[in-house]
Amino acid sequence: MSDNLYVILNKAYVYIISEDSYTFTLLENELGEYFTVTRDAGLLASDCICIGSVEFYSSEGLYESTLAEYANCSYTEFYMHKPKNTKNEDRIGRISKEDGLTIVDSVTKKSVIVCDYDKKVIKLYNSDLDRGSKEVRRIVRDQLLVPYYESRGAIVMHSSAFCRSESGTLVVGSSGSGKTTVYMEALNRADSYRFLTCERTLIIPEESKLLMKGIPEQINFFPGSFDMYEETRSLTKGISQSDFWKRSYKIKTKWRKVLQCFGAEVASGPVALKKICLPKYMTSDLQAQEFIKASYRELVDSEVLTFNDTIRPNWLAWYVRDDTRCKRTIDMLLEMDCEKLLWNKREDIAKFLDKAA
Repeated sequence: MSDNLYVILNKAYVYIISEDSYTFTLLENELGEYFTVTRDAGLLASDCICIGSVEFYSSEGLYESTLAEYANCSYTEFYMHKPKNTKNEDRIGRISKEDGLTIVDSVTKKSVIVCDYDKKVIKLYNSDLDRGSKEVRRIVRDQLLVPYYESRGAIVMHSSAFCRSESGTLVVGSSGSGKTTVYMEALNRADSYRFLTCERTLIIPEESKLLMKGIPEQINFFPGSFDMYEETRSLTKGISQSDFWKRSYKIKTKWRKVLQCFGAEVASGPVALKKICLPKYMTSDLQAQEFIKASYRELVDSEVLTFNDTIRPNWLAWYVRDDTRCKRTIDMLLEMDCEKLLWNKREDIAKFLDKAA
């Protein structure tokens, strides 16, 4: 008996059919609270539109038999996912476009994905239930929902984000700037804040305001960030202090686990963006001076993933970003209250949060 479910983000949803309820459990655990994962069609608002459907088949031997069915296709090899952290696995795929269909052989994960653009139907064949359910999650999040909103002018920022009441703060910065440390310091005040993300934030333009939605995914932390707080210190067990700030020792952690350590709550609904924080960890006076001189646009533009996300290429391409509308969203972003935060100790960040309150 099939399991029918819906993944909803704001005013768009993906309809999913799976042969096993495990897919619902995985999606609810990994996307739920940020996105709505439900079996109840009654939760779909009247103005919520279906942007695609995914059918997942997981019977034994399906990958091999489906691949044989499309064996005569002309394939081109490509990266389906190429993480910056070398400890994480590259996902290699082969893609072919034949007779109105896009066929993808996800070689690393042993999935065949058959995509019908006209019908907006994706059929996924993977004999491993867990591996295939995770493939469903990636398609729903990174190939359908996020690109759909980018096609309507939304942008994805490399950032962390949290909110107090309905007032949202976006923390924008490159690796090592303090983006995660500001997020962790806010977590340390979990009774005052709700949390959206520590990695990617979707900024959605709506009339004259910008809304923020967290994009749920596993996140990478420097062990040193966890060691700063008693609540997360145990997560660094077995790692030498000399390796705490080395990229190769980053800890990949489920977002739920980090929030649970602090007893923190997810900001599940869209949050109005009110303030942008641009942190910079100071290692020298010269570096501080260069940061102060840098324009807000320069600092923000460098962390917009919508135009340069090599980690998650939009291989499906059903929904393609609208450059004009996306650039207009960036302009709106820069009209917000922006503040540079130079810091070299936790107390500097604490002062910023106290002032922001």
